[in-house]
Amino acid sequence: MAQMSQNLKHTLKSSSFYNDLDFYMAEALDMISMKQARILAGNARVRDHWKDIAGYAMLVVNELERTDREAHMERVMEVARVEEPNDEQPTE
Repeated sequence: MAQMSQNLKHTLKSSSFYNDLDFYMAEALDMISMKQARILAGNARVRDHWKDIAGYAMLVVNELERTDREAHMERVMEVARVEEPNDEQPTE
């Protein structure tokens, strides 16, 4: 099983896009690979393996949603700063 897990991880890391992944994405893929190896080693009916795969994927989805919300809030704040009236009076 360990060899199969390492082979799956090696395949992932050989992708030209692997180095572009954020650390949490790469870690999730590593953990999913381990769970896939356990399933392929003969433990396909263990529900927890499947739940864990879904859980690791959801951790990535949650992080992407969080960063999207933060980026949206930064854009909203930037627009608010641009539209903010200038209270300063011109000096003569």
